Amino acid sequence: MASCTVMLCPAATIVDANDAAVLALQTWHKPLDPHAYDSALQGDLALPMVGRGQLLGLLLCGERAGGEAYAPVEIDALAQFAQGVGSAFDGLGNGAPAEHDALLQAIRDLRTSIDRHFAEE
Repeated sequence: MASCTVMLCPAATIVDANDAAVLALQTWHKPLDPHAYDSALQGDLALPMVGRGQLLGLLLCGERAGGEAYAPVEIDALAQFAQGVGSAFDGLGNGAPAEHDALLQAIRDLRTSIDRHFAEE
């Protein structure tokens, strides 16, 4: 299995907006392999979080167990998830700070749950 990181979480590494992979995500809004770019992103799959046509963040997935590539169906499912998170973040622009904090906590909880799941395997 793989590990995934929501790059908008405070614990995540901040990547320069001029990073080649980030620029490609911003331009094409399509999943990509960061290894194909001169990029600081350290993962095997980067998926854009888009809201109203703007890149708001990205989901970075690590190497799968055994090193096999992500299947197209997995990439599609992760891309839909990243798109949903992007839409949720876009909707935060109209919310109160307490709603922002609640969403960030929910993302942290999701990350903890994912990490526990993969640690058990």
